[in-house]
Amino acid sequence: MWGAILFALGFVASRVVERPLRRELERRVNASLEGYTATIGRVDLRMLGLGLDLYDVTVVQNSLPNPPVVYIPRWSTSVQWRALLSVALVADVSFTRPAFYITLAQAESEAADPIPAAEHGWQDAVTSISPLKINQLRVTDGSLYYWDTANPTPVHLREFSLRAENIRNVRTVSGKYPSPVELDATLADGARFRFDGRADLLAAPHATVRGAMSLRNLLLKSLAPALRPFDVDVDGGRLAAAGRVEHTATQTRLALDRVSLDGARIDYIQRTAESERQLDKAAKVATTSEAQPKMRLDVTQAVVRNGTFGLVNRQAEPHYRVFIAGTAVRVDHFSNQRSARRGEAELSGKLMGKGPLHLKADFAPAAKHADFRLIFRVEDAPLPDLNDYLRANAGIDVVEGRLSVYSELRVDGGRVEGYVKPLFRDMDVYDTEQDREKGPFKQLYEALVGAGTTALENRPRDEVATIAELSGPIENPNASTWDVVVGLLRNAFIKAIRPGLEPRRR
Repeated sequence: MWGAILFALGFVASRVVERPLRRELERRVNASLEGYTATIGRVDLRMLGLGLDLYDVTVVQNSLPNPPVVYIPRWSTSVQWRALLSVALVADVSFTRPAFYITLAQAESEAADPIPAAEHGWQDAVTSISPLKINQLRVTDGSLYYWDTANPTPVHLREFSLRAENIRNVRTVSGKYPSPVELDATLADGARFRFDGRADLLAAPHATVRGAMSLRNLLLKSLAPALRPFDVDVDGGRLAAAGRVEHTATQTRLALDRVSLDGARIDYIQRTAESERQLDKAAKVATTSEAQPKMRLDVTQAVVRNGTFGLVNRQAEPHYRVFIAGTAVRVDHFSNQRSARRGEAELSGKLMGKGPLHLKADFAPAAKHADFRLIFRVEDAPLPDLNDYLRANAGIDVVEGRLSVYSELRVDGGRVEGYVKPLFRDMDVYDTEQDREKGPFKQLYEALVGAGTTALENRPRDEVATIAELSGPIENPNASTWDVVVGLLRNAFIKAIRPGLEPRRR
């Protein structure tokens, strides 16, 4: 009887305090947050079990409240009785089926916010709900969604589980990781991600982590919505990686022992001059070495098998696509942090799916300025397959012909030494049937080009050969490796190839 009375009194008491407790918790959480608002649907206070359950916890970004940033159907906190008997206030916390939502618009709004993301008060908001030392944190059946709001298909990380222990409610020493952490996640396409390491989840200005990670069987197509705003189109391909990650207050380091990409089809689509500038900027960040980059990437070995990589230019008229199929790539010892070790890269494939192509290079991540050597060749690429490119860049097309290009380049100390040698075989530019719908002046121009290449031909082999010797300072000695490579492609290669397409000057 007395047990029933005590239970009834506890039940009534909990119901009396739950509503004001919910309002007080909301007030304390929102007092800590900047630019975000949290709501709690319901609070259940377990008087006998010394526990607290929060239901329908929602956090929204004030400037873009739909969708919410976080939705937690159930947030449970339970005091450990064994620790309580030792005069220690320790709790276990669990999140059941939490969902995290990120959109491109919200990310851009956050980036434009004058208050850095790390200063929005997340740590204080969490400790205001659970001021106890957390012995164990569990997340079960979590989900994460990212999408560009113009695209209805999100990138979906599903069924992720997290277990962390020894989460303190006091700030810890920099570089220390008191909490063992395990994270397992499955993407919608079946890919698996695992992290096993340690963390300081309440460190300021943001959580810090260190440990081993692995990614298996990621379908690149599942990332298509996230890559599309950057003018990258992917179709097919599986990605795997294994290595270590460390995220601190001053640097994020991703050290990958091995990365493999199989069967990828990736096109960069150049729609506007601005998209080209964005590509240049991203490439510079990836290829410019720094003494202490904020985002450090080290790759022991990266391998690409059976890939297709293309450039689609929708600014040109006509539009064109240039691609390399059957691509195999191996990159060893890449780093964007300066080091004494030289990296190496080797690429092979077929230009336009037909002309064998091979590139071999080595580079110095330690160099303050571009420092690399490369040997490049492409042989017997069919020129008619490049007609859209030729129309857009040289104003002509061809009926027959094959193109080979041979080059060796050395860039060091702000200077370039080497050569580019294009070789045209069996080229026929003008054809009355193919060109009958073109205007008379256009037909005359292509006839002159054809006559010029015929005059330049090595008659026994039906070849047109030109060569561009390169020796001297590069335009900008402080340019990144990417800038130098792009500059050489645009200037040396194109200038060397054009004489083989133009009529001989008398």
